Amino acid sequence: MKQILTTICFVILCVKLAQATNVTNSTNASVPTNSSTNATELTTLYIGAFFDLGIKDGYGSLPMAEQAIGEINNNTDLLSGYRLELVVKSTQGSLGIGQKVFHEFLDSGPRKIMLLGPVEDSLAKSVAAYSGIPDVNLLQFSYGTSDLELASRRDLYPNFFRTTTSVASLDAPRIKFVKEYGWDEVGIIYGDSVQYLKLSNQLAKRLQQNSIKVLAEVRLQANDPKRAIRTLKDKGIHVILGMFPLNSVARK
Repeated sequence: MKQILTTICFVILCVKLAQATNVTNSTNASVPTNSSTNATELTTLYIGAFFDLGIKDGYGSLPMAEQAIGEINNNTDLLSGYRLELVVKSTQGSLGIGQKVFHEFLDSGPRKIMLLGPVEDSLAKSVAAYSGIPDVNLLQFSYGTSDLELASRRDLYPNFFRTTTSVASLDAPRIKFVKEYGWDEVGIIYGDSVQYLKLSNQLAKRLQQNSIKVLAEVRLQANDPKRAIRTLKDKGIHVILGMFPLNSVARK
């Protein structure tokens, strides 16, 4: 389902963006349509795409993006006079390589009307901060990031959008769930990263604003995941809210 939604959202965004594009760079290539007359030439709009082609989630997502591009280009009711083309480069899961790719998108080849990706939080933030500078002003659309700051700091990342839901967006239903059962004391287990620490702190603050006492915030350590449970038991906590990735550590 997530992959289907990603494709649909990408199609919609590309359509809206390209419809709003009135002026394109003179270096953009024009290609003939597939019509029998071949009389109409289409202006190509280029999209810079970040993919980590070294992992399954990366090379597995590329066909969906290509499918979305194909659906738009093959629909004669959309983007009259235009066609979309992906310019794909691999980040190799590296911040340094990803930043190099970003500068290649800006400095070489045809002008890009938008960026697709990346999914790595640190790289996405780096690209989003620079893309939001007025002199650059490049739309960025990610299909996999979950960083809290990317969602909350529109002043820093004005051109950044994504399809994945931030974990922080679940705070309201969590609070409603706790209040529904009349619980007034809870504990929080959060993932072993700075990102999850920030999410836990934000949830704790919102719980306290709703008169729900947070007895403990405990980190789920990768090298000793049972320690978090022992801590919660020692404090007599019976209602536990979890904020962590569903990986092998969580299953322990």
